[in-house]
Amino acid sequence: MRLDRTHVRIRERNVLEILDLTFQILRAYWRPFAILTFLGALPFALINHWLTAWLLNNEVGGSDLPMSFMWHQTLLVFVEAPLASLLLTTYLGHAVFDETPGLSKMVGDILRGFGKILWAVLFLRGVALLVLVMVFATLDGGTWSPWRVIIVSFLITIVYLLRVFRPFVLELIVLEQPRWRSSDPQHPSFGQRSGQIHNSAAGVLLGRGMLFTVVACTMGWMVFGGIYTVAGMFAHNWYPEGWMMTVVWSGSLWVVVGYMTVVRFLNYLDVRIRQEGWEVELLIRAEAQKLSESLT
Repeated sequence: MRLDRTHVRIRERNVLEILDLTFQILRAYWRPFAILTFLGALPFALINHWLTAWLLNNEVGGSDLPMSFMWHQTLLVFVEAPLASLLLTTYLGHAVFDETPGLSKMVGDILRGFGKILWAVLFLRGVALLVLVMVFATLDGGTWSPWRVIIVSFLITIVYLLRVFRPFVLELIVLEQPRWRSSDPQHPSFGQRSGQIHNSAAGVLLGRGMLFTVVACTMGWMVFGGIYTVAGMFAHNWYPEGWMMTVVWSGSLWVVVGYMTVVRFLNYLDVRIRQEGWEVELLIRAEAQKLSESLT
């Protein structure tokens, strides 16, 4: 790994620069982005189709969108996104430093921290709470009373705040591979490292998290709306049914997951740069690496 050869210039960036750089990375790495997003999303998309296809009720008339199907698909993708984005996150960590890792290396990196990943996904990313939300929402045939709406909304808000204030737990596990427990201050444990990178940037993370949420929602509707409009013009069918929902809506959600994975990774780099002077550290470590190689 050549620490002084990065495909992304290591410097501080604002939110608009992060969003713009994301599109530039997608243009340069569109093939691995498409492949890894597809591989990560495919098993979950099939499971989601099996769980929600029955919600597409052909008896619903007019031009109403099948909101129940769209809501449950969105909630499922929100649950699964951390696991589905692991391959892409691992690839980005290597690609920044001019490496092209194979699939076996990426899977190996994930498996080495799989215990921490599972714990982080279930609790720090709120998947356990979201599963509770989905079970709770289907009780009594899914009848929605005011108190049920309040409880479900409260639980989803908690999960959202967990993800906003602790967005980089998977990046820390997969890319930095901290120890689960450590008494060495030079090698902090996972909990200590998570506190170091998240606590001092809480305000920045909250503001950016809310903005990125708006971007994700807008992008999802733009992707789906664009395909829906083109398909309606050619097929002369403006009722959202069949493949338009099962393929296009689901695909739009997973495209947004892939895009926001890159955004989150660049946000992770930016926070480290601001907190640790990472650009200077990389230069020093690169020079030390070159000196060590010249002496051996």
